[in-house]
Amino acid sequence: MTIFARLPVCATVLLTSTFACVSAGATDYKNELWVGAYLVDRFEGTMSVAERESGFGAAVRLNDTLDMEEDSSILKIDGRFHFNQNHSLTYSVYRIGSQGSVELNRDINWVNTAGDEITIPVGAQVDSDLTYTTAQIGYLWSFYKTDKVELNAGGGLHISQIEFAINGEGIYTGAQAEKIETTLPLPVASIGFRYNITENWRWFYNLSAFALSFDNLSGVYTDNRLGMDYFFTPNIGVGAGIGTNTIRLREDTANYKLEFENRMTGAFVQLVARF
Repeated sequence: MTIFARLPVCATVLLTSTFACVSAGATDYKNELWVGAYLVDRFEGTMSVAERESGFGAAVRLNDTLDMEEDSSILKIDGRFHFNQNHSLTYSVYRIGSQGSVELNRDINWVNTAGDEITIPVGAQVDSDLTYTTAQIGYLWSFYKTDKVELNAGGGLHISQIEFAINGEGIYTGAQAEKIETTLPLPVASIGFRYNITENWRWFYNLSAFALSFDNLSGVYTDNRLGMDYFFTPNIGVGAGIGTNTIRLREDTANYKLEFENRMTGAFVQLVARF
């Protein structure tokens, strides 16, 4: 099941919370919605798949070894539903796609989902495809809020879905390569601030992060965004800023060990609506 297939569940939670809040008399709230795009300046990725017992496999630099090119722009949607002045529900979703095609200048050792060892030889023409989808839902507490300044902190659930496929022409040792796919739900904490320069201009900073090691799963994730919004009407505005997103994940399954690292840096632009 994809992350997008899980979004109706999140929507149900959101609506249930909304009705509960209205029932309790919390009428002083508003929605905020950001729809924007990252203009990627730098993209770095590494994928490693190894057989669990023998360690057969290799770490592959997606940019260099497989000549993968990232999307030049990445759609990102964020939202915030205010129960009242100090408590709100946040959500976001974005998707990164990268593709590559290259003639290998060295052998690549690989492992498929069944744990079969594969060698893709030097000189083989290899096509690769990576899709990395992230969805996040959480609670945000505005513990300090004035007309000028808001400081907030919160926590929630971060879900990353990684799909990676590598296929090559040539002689293989072992079974055929196939798509590696995993979905990892992980907790996430966040902090942020807003500073209203005027009624129309505001600065903001958001940091989301987690670090976890549990059973067969470990990971580190950070997402930083610094920017400014300008409202040209009371409800509609535009924004821009800079951001970095880093994720490192490791999962041990019965047949293989998967490690994934991705770092993205760039500017972003966004439309803002509040109602």
